[in-house]
Amino acid sequence: MQREIKSLKTRNHNLTEENNNLKSYISIILEAIKRFFRKILIFGNDKSKNDTTSEIMEYYDNKDFNSDDVYDISRGTDKEDELFDYANIPNYMKSNKNTYIEKEKDDYDFSR
Repeated sequence: MQREIKSLKTRNHNLTEENNNLKSYISIILEAIKRFFRKILIFGNDKSKNDTTSEIMEYYDNKDFNSDDVYDISRGTDKEDELFDYANIPNYMKSNKNTYIEKEKDDYDFSR
């Protein structure tokens, strides 16, 4: 009985360690996916941005991403408004990308 208990404790310890390693590995993969999604939202064409937005929403629905992740991925991109609304991120956290664009336009006088 003692040998069986010791064997089960060892197995439990090994499984716990393996589980922690797998969780860490999944976390690393999710971080890479977040960086990849962000790059697509910044540099991609309209179709890839739309597809990526749908994927982000799916990851959010599956609880693989939380609202902080959605914020980090989409801030300052064309899909910021849509994803912020989807993840219930407050409006005050939105970037002022339109303000910056308007300021850049106002810095130049094209009337000459």
